[in-house]
Amino acid sequence: MEQKFSSFRVMAAANHSKNSAMEAENHVKYEARSKSLIMSRMSFLRTTCLIIALVAIIISCKKDDAGNSVQLLETVSFGGKVGARIEYDNDNRITKLSFGDPVYDSEIFAYNSMGDLISIEHVYVDYPENNRTTSFSKNGNIITVTGDGWNQTIEINSEGLPVKYGNGVTFEYKDDNLIKRTWQSGGGTFFTIFTYDNKKSLFHDCKTSKWWLYDRNEVWISKNNLIRSESGNHTEEIQYTYNAAGYPLTMKYGDQEESYTYIKR
Repeated sequence: MEQKFSSFRVMAAANHSKNSAMEAENHVKYEARSKSLIMSRMSFLRTTCLIIALVAIIISCKKDDAGNSVQLLETVSFGGKVGARIEYDNDNRITKLSFGDPVYDSEIFAYNSMGDLISIEHVYVDYPENNRTTSFSKNGNIITVTGDGWNQTIEINSEGLPVKYGNGVTFEYKDDNLIKRTWQSGGGTFFTIFTYDNKKSLFHDCKTSKWWLYDRNEVWISKNNLIRSESGNHTEEIQYTYNAAGYPLTMKYGDQEESYTYIKR
């Protein structure tokens, strides 16, 4: 019995050793498979991340090519020389407008917490005694402009576009474009008709109050670019070239030509 018992213990020990060896071998194989699986997953993740990054770059390029990015007018040049330079805040509102190269005149813009334009400081480099500030106050749909002892009122619509100036000039719009300006003079009524292209205007993405844009230049206020104006027997036509995103690169009217550069955001 003792011998059988001893033999059984030897066999058990041998089986235990054999099982241990098999378990060890299986454990090694399991670890190898696990490591292989982990490496495969890591390789898959790296490949996926690379693909995602490439897709993002392609989409970004297509976005720029398609003209979906914001472009803010930065410079206006005449005869190859910069005539005006524009700076903006993070909300795409004008903060400074400088004229000349070198600068001889600049305008500094200030806004309230609601985003309304409240003042423009006019700074003259060579004639600081002429420096002045124009202030703007808004009450409902009426803007009051005050400066140097005078004031002017501007009536705006729900989209912030001017519909009437205090001197009786009125404005009509279609598709966010100024199409007609009417005014009285010498007992008569006169008007100008405006026609546009289907491209983005110079200040298409600018968030500064639209009524101010008109006050500076009627070409700036509309969504698209003015290509024709008709007043009585007088007609003016404007021609443009455009960048890939559809913003004007050059504008020509008569013997005058301007060129433009933009800030992309």
